[in-house]
Amino acid sequence: MIFRKNGTGVNPIIYAYGGGTATPIDQKQDGFWRLIGADWITIDGIDLWDANFGGSPDMEFGYGLFKASAANGCQNNTIKNCAILMRRSNNAFGTGTASDGSRGIEVVNALTTAHTTSISVTSAAGSNSYNKFYSNYITDGNISIALVGYATTSPFTNVDMFNDIGGSSTATGNTFINFGGGGTAAPAAGIQAEGQYSLNVRYNWVDNNANGTGVNHPGTLRGIYLKAATSASAVVSNNTISVRSAGSGVQLTAIENASGSTPASNAITIANNLITACSYTGAISGVFTGILSTGSPATLNITGNQLVGNSTAGNG
Repeated sequence: MIFRKNGTGVNPIIYAYGGGTATPIDQKQDGFWRLIGADWITIDGIDLWDANFGGSPDMEFGYGLFKASAANGCQNNTIKNCAILMRRSNNAFGTGTASDGSRGIEVVNALTTAHTTSISVTSAAGSNSYNKFYSNYITDGNISIALVGYATTSPFTNVDMFNDIGGSSTATGNTFINFGGGGTAAPAAGIQAEGQYSLNVRYNWVDNNANGTGVNHPGTLRGIYLKAATSASAVVSNNTISVRSAGSGVQLTAIENASGSTPASNAITIANNLITACSYTGAISGVFTGILSTGSPATLNITGNQLVGNSTAGNG
């Protein structure tokens, strides 16, 4: 099934006006569009705009991919050519499987009625796998795209796998800009993934304050963040990342990997990324790290990356 605009011209826009009462810790959260155990759906060129300003009316997510049951996840779906505007003012901590603050696109190991409760997946059909996110433009919000999968042990037959953020060329890469800046409560990130296997993150532009149109984040800030995924493989390559902090003594990281530990013939590849114009603005102290990997996969490839025009605290 394909959802797309009729004819050429500008994309249609779905607006959210008021009525939201949930926060990132609630079981039933506010969002625009839910795919629930859906397969082979394409959403092409349908924009989302959160017209709320501050507080609980803000949406928690734009497009959300949820599971219908432990044996029915979202698979082989494509979201492309969509512009999504969220609100950075939704900066509250999430809990459980719910990520922090507002998220433009979210893939989550949960039921839509139990957003913070992890599901114990019972079959490969219960995973959220083979989903593609191409050529989207996501602005503002706290996290542009967040993926949370099923955390389990070997043989990993029921995990989320082969999700794809950006494809294989600049033509399919996403733009994730102006995320964060809403407050110090929760960390912000352009791309955040947890419990993902054979994940592809390539050809994306990740910039939390593009051309001065965003807000430097005062708390922990990461451009691309791969959280724990035992024995997982992943590729993070050909991305352009700029992150700018306004916080003092806070973490600022362009690419951070904690995925792949407990080696099992797996590989994490971080290659050919451009990390540029990262800085602290007005901060008197802080730690900037271009690439940080704390995972211990069987093979760790960090090669061909460029760090250009970045500055440390006090020089931003």
